[in-house]
Amino acid sequence: MSQTTHTDGPWEIREVAHEATPYSPRRVYRVEIVSPMVWPLTGKRYGSRRVCEIIDYANFTTDPANARLIVAAPDLLKALETARDYFQAPDGGNPEHTESVILAAITAAKTGTAS
Repeated sequence: MSQTTHTDGPWEIREVAHEATPYSPRRVYRVEIVSPMVWPLTGKRYGSRRVCEIIDYANFTTDPANARLIVAAPDLLKALETARDYFQAPDGGNPEHTESVILAAITAAKTGTAS
């Protein structure tokens, strides 16, 4: 099996544009890597990197949910790897740990809050 690399999380959603014109209402959601750097005077983060953007033309219900799934992708991958390790463990693995990782990934997918 080949090793897949991706941008490490945590990721977060930001609504970066909301244009409501009669001809083209849209919202733009950006999924970004959370930057640990913060400006001391303002308390705002800087140095975040974009993972992707979702441009939402008038369908303001499904696209935020799609953005939440994208934000949860690193957690979902971790949960699947943990479940795989659990089922492959000769001693039965650690069911409590496996369950907690899976539940955290489900919560991240539903809320858009990455761990």
